[in-house]
Amino acid sequence: MGNPLSVQHIPALMDTSNSSATSNEKIKKQNLSDCRIEQLGLKDVELMSRNKVYIPAYNTIMLSSVPIIKVDNTTICFNRSDELKKEIFNHCSKWIYDADEYQILSNGSVLVYNDLMEPGTYAINDGNLVTCTISSDYYDYNSTAGDDILVHMKDKSPDIVLGKVGSSISIIALTGHLVTFCLVPTLRNLPGYNLASLCLAFLVGYSFVLIGQIQEVHGIFCIISGVLQQNFLLVAFFCMNVMAFDVFRTLKMATTKLATCSRNKKRNQFIMYSVYSWGVPLIITTISVVMDNAEGVPSWIKPDFGKRDTCWITNSTAKTIFFCAPAFTLFVANGVFFVMSAFIIKKNTMKNVSDHQNQTAKLNFILYVRLGLMMGVTWLIGIIATFSNIRTLWFIFDLLNSLQGLFIFLLFTCSRKVFKHFREKVSFNSPKTSNSDIKTVMSNSSKQLTKSTSVISA
Repeated sequence: MGNPLSVQHIPALMDTSNSSATSNEKIKKQNLSDCRIEQLGLKDVELMSRNKVYIPAYNTIMLSSVPIIKVDNTTICFNRSDELKKEIFNHCSKWIYDADEYQILSNGSVLVYNDLMEPGTYAINDGNLVTCTISSDYYDYNSTAGDDILVHMKDKSPDIVLGKVGSSISIIALTGHLVTFCLVPTLRNLPGYNLASLCLAFLVGYSFVLIGQIQEVHGIFCIISGVLQQNFLLVAFFCMNVMAFDVFRTLKMATTKLATCSRNKKRNQFIMYSVYSWGVPLIITTISVVMDNAEGVPSWIKPDFGKRDTCWITNSTAKTIFFCAPAFTLFVANGVFFVMSAFIIKKNTMKNVSDHQNQTAKLNFILYVRLGLMMGVTWLIGIIATFSNIRTLWFIFDLLNSLQGLFIFLLFTCSRKVFKHFREKVSFNSPKTSNSDIKTVMSNSSKQLTKSTSVISA
């Protein structure tokens, strides 16, 4: 069935004559008599969200599906240029009507119930009619910029709502992991610091994703939100690359010598990792911002941050260059590191390390592979969805991508090591605990700390 919001937009168009030709003629006459006709081209407007068009000459926001505004009690109907209609259709939210819900008229227009679609504002796909969604707020043709009378249709879609809920859950989960990281000493080894860096990047990235989806965020704040989303999501991908490399490096070194190093060496190693995982994304983001604001740069490579009221990279080519390509390259590199690590484990060549180190290395490898696969599969689905534009794939991508923080929490925070720490803390602070029990707990804690200093520290 067609869009349930497809109700009458112009009171003068309520004629429901059985003759489509007669209906079309009445529509034309009543439009001309009720409106002041003006021409509107692409250069006369700024495309905002998927369903809004800003007209600077009138300081007015117009629904993209209804080319009508009201100014000082005067109704203005716009004859939109073919270029403008094409651009609006390419960027608006779509709705599909079945074959029995529309009629193609002799002049090329389409009649959908009582709505008239001009040529250039629709497409026929496998017998179905594809049009821009029509807002239910049909009495509000337009609003003064900043009044927020119109409601974003995209904010109400299930996938957007699901993404917001998932991102909120991830923010809570990532915060929980970072708090646990600060409280549990056994997590504060080199792999643990790398994971904390990943969590921090995701936490900030998800926060700006939610901020960018707030309807009141627009203009320079929307641009800043999009830039920071790009930067911190890239940082997360580079942190995952560091983790994949560190697992391979640790297993490789374990085949030749005992994997032990001083605290200073571990700190220096983490600093090097951080310079790479946080510095390279900063360089990429800086280049994209410079390209977006520099004069003389071809439009096809400009990221267009914040255009059409979308707090992200809105130019598809630039998004591929400055975001998708680096992310895809990193996922491929991660796969190579994980495969090489698997070969090392399969050969069982780690003969110079203790059983505890051996088991810990294998456990870290398994956990990171799971996380790497989850992130890799998620963004692979996103890439496929971009080119195929299959709504189901977008829904799956939005769901998995928004829950990355939850997956990290379940894989790394909800572990026996963490549960054991808090169980011992509770036992230690319990007034019913005897002196001998306290000594036993302290002894066990000391042993655990001693073990943690030698776990994958090279």
